[in-house]
Amino acid sequence: MNQYRLRISRATRCFSSSDMPTKIVVVVALLTLASFAHGATKCRSGNKILYLTDVCPAGYTDITSTGGTGVSTIGKSANVQRQEQEFLASKTADERANRAQLAQEQQQLVTAENNQRTQCNAIDAEIRANEIAMRQINAWQMMDQLKRNHQLLRDQQFQIGCHR
Repeated sequence: MNQYRLRISRATRCFSSSDMPTKIVVVVALLTLASFAHGATKCRSGNKILYLTDVCPAGYTDITSTGGTGVSTIGKSANVQRQEQEFLASKTADERANRAQLAQEQQQLVTAENNQRTQCNAIDAEIRANEIAMRQINAWQMMDQLKRNHQLLRDQQFQIGCHR
């Protein structure tokens, strides 16, 4: 970075202080060229290549480098290519196995939640029936038994986690 500043300062020293507009033009030209280099698109049509700051015109194909997103096979032996293919195949198989395991775990979770919901609904029905029986005129021994049953059912609800 310091070398770049040094070059610019040397380039601008050749102008006298009265040539301030010329300095501004040079700086703007340098900035324009720098921004053009960063946003260029490489287009090809046959043997012709165009460098543009916009999309390729009709008849031209964008061949701007994508940053090496693929696997290069240039200069690799057949053994290395085979090893790479085996590695990629094993990665794909591992990914499929992980997806299958995740799907199985999700299915088990759904089944467990459905079972819990079914148990909670059954306990709710028992509690309602118990409360209806408590509203009836009963002997005191029967009322004590109904209260104990009601408390046991509420405890079961809490242990199962019905009200979460």
